[in-house]
Amino acid sequence: DGRGRSMDEAHAPAAVEPVESASGLVDGGHGEEAGAITWSWTLRGFPWSEVMQLLHWGSFLVGLGYGIASAVLVTLTPRIVPFSQDDLSIALPDKGDTISSAVVVLAPFALCFVLLILFEFFILRAHNKTFAVAVFAGANLLLRIIETYLGTVVLQQLSAVLTGALRPEFLAICMPNAQNQCTNTDQRAVDDARKSYFSGHASTAMCISSFCGMYLLYSYYVRLPRRPPGQTPDEHAAASQKPRGCAAVLLRELADGLVFLVASC
Repeated sequence: DGRGRSMDEAHAPAAVEPVESASGLVDGGHGEEAGAITWSWTLRGFPWSEVMQLLHWGSFLVGLGYGIASAVLVTLTPRIVPFSQDDLSIALPDKGDTISSAVVVLAPFALCFVLLILFEFFILRAHNKTFAVAVFAGANLLLRIIETYLGTVVLQQLSAVLTGALRPEFLAICMPNAQNQCTNTDQRAVDDARKSYFSGHASTAMCISSFCGMYLLYSYYVRLPRRPPGQTPDEHAAASQKPRGCAAVLLRELADGLVFLVASC
């Protein structure tokens, strides 16, 4: 009767609500994969602690080491190379930077990051991933861009200190006397005029553009899911969620490392 059914319902086990993890899979409360992917792209119930624990903090530590090395290299005196006041290649007037260092760094950095984030979200939506996975991938991508850029800065500053190549406006900054001794009291400006190679502006632009281009090519041709002919969207979505073997995971990690290594160099 009605009362019996109500008592049975009262003693029935409570339904377990699915819990969304940062991996995009739905856990039915028993630890097994439910096989369904959510399409929630909101901040509600965002697993911040889980995402923070899974971030590639190794990239952060490497980038921090690069930053410390860069700060040390800035204080070093570059190699002193002899020069002639009749050398026209270093006799240009000092007009300052045509493009400021801040613009050279921030403009391409911001453009590259926004472009890669949009492409990353597009790929993750194609894989039926959740908003948590997208934020996780974006944060890791930012850490890798910073790591690559700071590594390039270290290489640029190290080469500048070791070579001591003179800038085209060196004579205007140095203001040498008859004995080829610089009379400019701003020693920092004189030292900077001896750091022409590698060019900071050129290396920064090359680093960011190479990173952006290689990552887009790699993501489009390797990571973007492609549905075989005759396969329905549902079948393709289910197949894309199958666990990959150790060889596939290792190959992808090696490809990632190659992209970032080449971009850094």
